[in-house]
Amino acid sequence: MMRNSKLDITLWQLVILVLCGCSNSPPQNTGDVSSPAAAYGEGLDLFGKKNYSLAKDKLLEATNAKTLRSDLQEEALVKLALSQAMTGEANTGVVVLAEVEKQPFIENPGQFYIAKSFVLGKSGDRAGATTAMGQARRVNPRIRPFVP
Repeated sequence: MMRNSKLDITLWQLVILVLCGCSNSPPQNTGDVSSPAAAYGEGLDLFGKKNYSLAKDKLLEATNAKTLRSDLQEEALVKLALSQAMTGEANTGVVVLAEVEKQPFIENPGQFYIAKSFVLGKSGDRAGATTAMGQARRVNPRIRPFVP
């Protein structure tokens, strides 16, 4: 009788595994390969290639999900703001950077203030651009302005 109870337990475990769908079959491809991380990578690649219009779309997709690590989210938002400024939406870029500035900690202040200087300059705020460049230089005296 003891052998049967062990066999019964094993059979029940097997039944439960089958009913739960736990099998060795590979996951099925649903065709949707888009993810915030993939959009982030594509956005950075497009930004590096100076395709600011498409970079803006991908970076917006990546940042809207709010699932990236904080350092990646910040970088994506900074590059999004720069892309917006490069495509004639500097005022929108200013708003994006204001959101980054509200965070308790800026991961890369040099990059942030350089971007802020550029975006503010594109929006027509020369004084703000100069102030942001000064803040960037306090972080790193050798820092260079953003040149598209």
